[in-house]
Amino acid sequence: MKPVMILGMHRSGTSCLTGSLQQMGLFLGEVYTENPFNLKGNRESERIVVLNNTVLEKNGGVWCSPPTTIGWDEAQVLERDAIIRDMTVASGGSMWGFKDPRCLFTFPFWAEGLGDFQLVGTFRHPLSVAQSLYFRNQIPLDEGLALWRAYNERLLELLQCYRFPLVSFDVDADQYLASVKRVAAYLGLSGGPVEGHTFFEESLRKQREYCAEPVPDDCRALYLALQDFYLLNL
Repeated sequence: MKPVMILGMHRSGTSCLTGSLQQMGLFLGEVYTENPFNLKGNRESERIVVLNNTVLEKNGGVWCSPPTTIGWDEAQVLERDAIIRDMTVASGGSMWGFKDPRCLFTFPFWAEGLGDFQLVGTFRHPLSVAQSLYFRNQIPLDEGLALWRAYNERLLELLQCYRFPLVSFDVDADQYLASVKRVAAYLGLSGGPVEGHTFFEESLRKQREYCAEPVPDDCRALYLALQDFYLLNL
């Protein structure tokens, strides 16, 4: 089965989408299941995050100041290939996947190693993300909006190239759960949560009330372009 990369900006519902797909049968391996800013965990693999960080650092960047170009060395290739091999074995033939928002910048590195893969994505309103980044990391709102733009420009480029399903983290609960089910069906996942026990919980979705800060024109245009891709899935 083709492995799955789950793409999206930090604080944009990547953890919720990943946890929901895990509940429907996607194998994630060992991931974080709880942390202070995400009570159900970000569902990320420590090995993958550490490797992505080393690739960003090699190119003069970090998650909050991503590089404009990407390259990697032989040691990073060896670790990437070991992760892919280990996940393939551990999954026992089941569909497996991973998410780390940094993959929007390290995507060519992972695509080279995986060869064949599936993609799904998620996005969220720029002000919700910027407010969440301020709450979690004390990143000023204007810097958070610029960071939102940088990540989501990459997401839009990949959507235009690969045409994969996209979920909005801004819609109401019923719409969100319906979108997740469509993504699961697209991937061919047949599992599901016990009745009334979905991974998604409305009470854990924060920063839904936008502040009065105006959205820059470039962010607004980018958000609308992502909305268009989301609507294609309905």
